[in-house]
Amino acid sequence: MFKYVDVVLNCIQVIQTAKSSEVISARLSKERLKIVEEIARKDRIDKSTVLDRALEEYARGWKLRRAVEAYGDGSITLSRAAEMAEISIWEMIDVLGKKKVQLQYDVEDLEEDLKAASRD
Repeated sequence: MFKYVDVVLNCIQVIQTAKSSEVISARLSKERLKIVEEIARKDRIDKSTVLDRALEEYARGWKLRRAVEAYGDGSITLSRAAEMAEISIWEMIDVLGKKKVQLQYDVEDLEEDLKAASRD
């Protein structure tokens, strides 16, 4: 029963995605293609979905790296870094701590965070 529901939900997701997506082509090494095919087979999804999910994960990491770098060099506030990385301020603080980036929090940051919190 659960496998049937998963298949139906996956089909719905594919249809919804197809309506708002564009076809592109990409060159992959044979090794990467084998990995994509293996993931697709084991997860019972198409190769496009595997690549889409991989790109989504990469983009999330890329945004986070850019936000950490910009915050670390002082060009953006903590609130803006969290927004840029599409995570909460608390998650951003945790990430910065793990990456050993010094928090640079002042009155201006507090005011910006209070404004951002009132919008949510």
